[in-house]
Formats: sequence, C-alpha cells, structure tokens
Amino acid sequence: MREGRRPPGQQDVVSTPLETVDAEPRPGDVAGGYTRSDRAAELLGWTPKPSLEDGIRSALDWIPVRDGLLKD
Repeated sequence: MREGRRPPGQQDVVSTPLETVDAEPRPGDVAGGYTRSDRAAELLGWTPKPSLEDGIRSALDWIPVRDGLLKD
C-alpha cells in the first residue's frame, strides 16, 4: 500500500492522506473512463452543482452507510 497520493480538493476535506492500493486491472474494469466538466459545459451547458470538496465529503459519508448495507 502506498500513502500520500491526494486528489485535488481532498486535502481540503480530509486532514490525513488516504491510503491507496495499486493493483492489476480486473475483468470488467473500465479503461479510460474519465470526464471533463468543462467539456460538458461547452457541449451541453451543464455545470456541476456541488463543489469537488462537497462531492468528496459525500463519498466519504457514504462509506459507513454502504458498509452497513453490505454487512449481511
């Protein structure tokens, strides 16, 4: 496991670096599944409502809920 890679915005939400694990691709993984919000704004007139920091907070808040649902 490697520590210290912090996505932009994460340092404003989480005070310690998140642990990351590099692994080989798995069957069903999507290669190159990236998006650019500036491109969506240009083509569709869409802009994101939550900030990046709010999105990270929401994802981190979801983890214990998800774990509770998957327990059984």
